[in-house]
Amino acid sequence: MIDKNSINNMTPITRAMLAKKTTSQEVLRYLAQDSNLEVVANVAQNPYTPEEIIINFYETGTDFIKRRVACNTALSEENIKLLAISPDYIVRGRVAENPRTSDFILDMMLNDISEVVRNVARKQKESRKNDGAIKG
Repeated sequence: MIDKNSINNMTPITRAMLAKKTTSQEVLRYLAQDSNLEVVANVAQNPYTPEEIIINFYETGTDFIKRRVACNTALSEENIKLLAISPDYIVRGRVAENPRTSDFILDMMLNDISEVVRNVARKQKESRKNDGAIKG
């Protein structure tokens, strides 16, 4: 386990790499409060980040952080639904790219106001269909 003093003595780049790679929820909780935006963004995208931190990022985070949350491959269905209706089309597009997003939500996103989101959702649906054809 890495102690807080060791983390504090790391460069921002090293802390960002740690936030991206660690599986320690204690370290992720600590790094979620970092002053460096890239460190926090990597925490948001890390699939081991505790759910309460993800919810906090969704409720209080900047668009930049929410965009990274939308890429998190461990998001709950509830959080995916919330992000899928974000006013930020980039967040919605990243939700459409997320492999955890259900086909039901992707179907809804095919009617999104943003052409970008519609295209990403369509490509994701096609990719899943093709993956199924390859496996089957």
